[in-house]
Amino acid sequence: QFVDKYSELLQAHVNSGVRYAHIYGAAGGFHWLAVTASFSLAFWLGYTMFIKEEVSLANVMQVVFAVIWNARDLSGVFQNMQEIAKGKYAVSAIVSLLELHSAIDPLDQSGERVDFAATGPSVDFRNVTFAYPTRRNHDVLRHLNLSVPAGSFV
Repeated sequence: QFVDKYSELLQAHVNSGVRYAHIYGAAGGFHWLAVTASFSLAFWLGYTMFIKEEVSLANVMQVVFAVIWNARDLSGVFQNMQEIAKGKYAVSAIVSLLELHSAIDPLDQSGERVDFAATGPSVDFRNVTFAYPTRRNHDVLRHLNLSVPAGSFV
């Protein structure tokens, strides 16, 4: 039963992972197609121009090495695309969290105050239910009852 529940919860993440794998696989395939096509074009065009004596062998090698150098740089960009996408998602999640407005004003001086001299310095929680603002449909605490007498630690 636990394994079934775990598999059910994991399925959404698996589907998301498969979708991203296809996207990054296609991007990686396009990248290596571009690199291979660039190498092929540089060698073919360089050979053709060298045979026709339009350029020297040194010029051909300069172009080939420039293509290799740029292909290496292009590889570095594609390797970091996934991390850039993760970073953009993380930043948007943090910004949306920072833009939430609390229903409680921590600087507000109005409201009821507890007279500890009359009640004693104990803390009692009765039927407390709590959920974080970003996941309102998932309760962290459900109907919590807790009593903490003065001088004790929890």
